[in-house]
Amino acid sequence: MQISKYYELGRNQSQLDFVDIKLNTDIPVFLDPTAIKSLDSPWGNELASLLQSFFEEVLVNIKGGRHSVAQALLASLSERNEFHLGFSKGKSQGHAFGAKSAEVVWGALFSSNASLTGLLEDLEDTCLLIDGIGPDMISDAVSNILRGPLIKYTQDMCTYYGIPMSSGVESGPIWNAVKGKWENAFVQLPVAGEFGKVILVPKVWLGKSFHIG
Repeated sequence: MQISKYYELGRNQSQLDFVDIKLNTDIPVFLDPTAIKSLDSPWGNELASLLQSFFEEVLVNIKGGRHSVAQALLASLSERNEFHLGFSKGKSQGHAFGAKSAEVVWGALFSSNASLTGLLEDLEDTCLLIDGIGPDMISDAVSNILRGPLIKYTQDMCTYYGIPMSSGVESGPIWNAVKGKWENAFVQLPVAGEFGKVILVPKVWLGKSFHIG
């Protein structure tokens, strides 16, 4: 059940700005951090800055010896299924940075040059070198860090395409770059019956190396 069919939009993927996800499962495509960082716009700069700020906060805590804080920040990247991107078969099941993965990523960052310099230029370059961390988990991490902008994007798309939204929907963890912490809020989002809340993703974020049918 694709979201375009569920809401009877009368449009196919080529006519939609967002990824036409399947509500009852995931589709095997992933967000490409390189595509996001290459967006030549104020919004693209905002997104890149938000990604950078999260990992800088993790590195600051690692450098300061606050390792449990760093691991807790990483553990909050666990996917909550509303993006519907990944390898799940049947009902969407998040499998991003849980507590175990957070410990693995923390260990890799702790022993990397990034922990010494405080810089983390490229999310994918660092994390893809970690055993067991692949593009699906990178994609989940990116979508979670960018949850705030994605919620705003979803609201704009719902207004444009006439998709109804519900008020008072729990946002899930939103990264606050100013305060350097995760926050929650109640927001407007589409809720597709038994499939639950949905957060839409721009198809341009998939990058040229990713394909959607």
